[in-house]
Amino acid sequence: MTAIQDSIYLKNIKNLEDFMVKNIDVVIEKIDNEFKINESNLNNKINKIHDFPKIIDNNYIIKADLSGFKKEQIIIKLTDNILTIKCFDKKSNENGKYAISYSFLKSYNIPVNFNKKEIRGSLKNNVLKVIIPIIA
Repeated sequence: MTAIQDSIYLKNIKNLEDFMVKNIDVVIEKIDNEFKINESNLNNKINKIHDFPKIIDNNYIIKADLSGFKKEQIIIKLTDNILTIKCFDKKSNENGKYAISYSFLKSYNIPVNFNKKEIRGSLKNNVLKVIIPIIA
């Protein structure tokens, strides 16, 4: 870039920064409208219920709020004694120019002997519940 191009570029950046500072509410509203996301939808993506694992009736129980994710976006994986819950969602506007993504990732170390073949889970009201039977 030449010195003149640098100057024009820096001026454009400064103008953009000034616009965004003065009009941050307008910028946020435009972004929200672009993705058709309102505050309540965004808040649904933020995990509100996240219980620490509990032992109840000889079962290790894990709960996670996965609001905003579809069942097919949830991946549960057990490797050795580590249970991992992973979710991912990506949305684009109509022309595909902009995208926004959400993800959830949590791993749990299962510190007890458990029956791998009898692990079960359910998804009810956006809350994932995983039940891991403990071997006594």
